[in-house]
Amino acid sequence: LGIQPDFIPDAFVGSALADELTIRSDEKILLPQSEKADETLTDALRAKGAGVTVITAYKNIVGTGGEDVATMLATNQVDALTFTSSSTVEGFVERIRPQDTTQLPAACIGTSTAKVAHEYGFQQVIVPETFTIETMLEALSTYFAQHQLERD
Repeated sequence: LGIQPDFIPDAFVGSALADELTIRSDEKILLPQSEKADETLTDALRAKGAGVTVITAYKNIVGTGGEDVATMLATNQVDALTFTSSSTVEGFVERIRPQDTTQLPAACIGTSTAKVAHEYGFQQVIVPETFTIETMLEALSTYFAQHQLERD
């Protein structure tokens, strides 16, 4: 898009954003977020004196259509799963139920997503040090490289 952010936090989580962002006590902030978003960022910004208006910008729903993932899973065509939010873990598990995919490696974009993956029983949860899609995929690649060496 050609738009450069004015600020990028050191860690890509709401608490880091609130901690590192310079806020004036009279600052007004509009915070569009998911219907399922927790209050961490909102509360932290308000604690710094900002007037925060929260709006629900989107709602998470379990989709339909697309690839026949159930068949792909049943015929071992899937080597790993990637999750970019807690709701993607929840939605995926709900959509493919009653199939169990907890034996597959689950690459998660961050610790909150990984926590939910663990709660759903995933045994091999991969989390990058920096919470971006690029680093998540690098961590997944490293995982496969290490496990390939173990099999050889």
